[in-house]
Amino acid sequence: MYSPVESRTCREYDSTRIHLDAVNGLLPHRDIRRRGITPLRGLTLIAAWMFATVAPAWGNGDLQPMELRDLVVTPRAADYAISPDGSVRLAICYNWSCASVRRLELTAKELAEIRRYMDQCDGDPIGDRLQRLRIGIWGMEVLVMRHIPELANDRPVNDQDADRNGRMDCVDNATNTNTFLSILSELKTIPGWTTAAPQARDLFTKDVHWTAIAVDERDGARWAVDTWFRPQGHLPFVSPLSDWMAARKPWEPPLDRLNPYPTRIEQLCPRHPETGVTDTDATPAGVSRRCEPPGCVRAGPAGAARRAPKESVSTPLDRVPI
Repeated sequence: MYSPVESRTCREYDSTRIHLDAVNGLLPHRDIRRRGITPLRGLTLIAAWMFATVAPAWGNGDLQPMELRDLVVTPRAADYAISPDGSVRLAICYNWSCASVRRLELTAKELAEIRRYMDQCDGDPIGDRLQRLRIGIWGMEVLVMRHIPELANDRPVNDQDADRNGRMDCVDNATNTNTFLSILSELKTIPGWTTAAPQARDLFTKDVHWTAIAVDERDGARWAVDTWFRPQGHLPFVSPLSDWMAARKPWEPPLDRLNPYPTRIEQLCPRHPETGVTDTDATPAGVSRRCEPPGCVRAGPAGAARRAPKESVSTPLDRVPI
């Protein structure tokens, strides 16, 4: 079982910064109200802080309007463009809170390699669909690291890479993962999934944490896709948003079933030896199953139980040729 290093916060806390986006609808969240921060009190605190720190500097001509944007520490919007030839230009954030932004281009051939690995999980159950999504994010991170080698310096959480160029905090991770999900969705490589704006928990505290969000178009369920707990180029953690908001650890039961970490890609969605249907152990409780001799097969669309076995692409997760 993978157990990442614990960390106090997903970004280095800076008392001179404030999450101003909370004024735009996040502040009334019940978790914030439980901490005693009402919308009125929150606005009062912001006004007092700006009066004490911003106004004097502005009055002396020391603070330019552009610098106010630096006070906002939230994930950036997905920034990419898909060309007619299938290549993608995108922006990548790193060095904590998008202090560095690099633009690069992924070719159609590179993206086709990712899809080849994703096709190892082409089953209909939610377990298979989640593993396909995880492989897609992993593959995008690996490709991006090829173009920006310093991202290999990233370490789990924030406690081990403070002095490293290429480090990432949860703002960087949520930004990039949201971009990857948006690209994969538009390229139709993650059928049935769309994206929503990144979500925060523990806002206005030193423990604030951000994650990208994938939305299941079948039932509207929102899933956290959190890449901060692992270094760049590793499988992300997925969990229902409600569990993520409650800070339940996705590497512990029962969420660990959704987040296997095998040594080879094909082990994420193992296929039944006779039917060729994937039968992942990651399918959460409540997903329908039906048992047919000689084994139990996940329920899928009509005829799915008798699909011909598909050739497996055996690829070690620690040695990726893309």
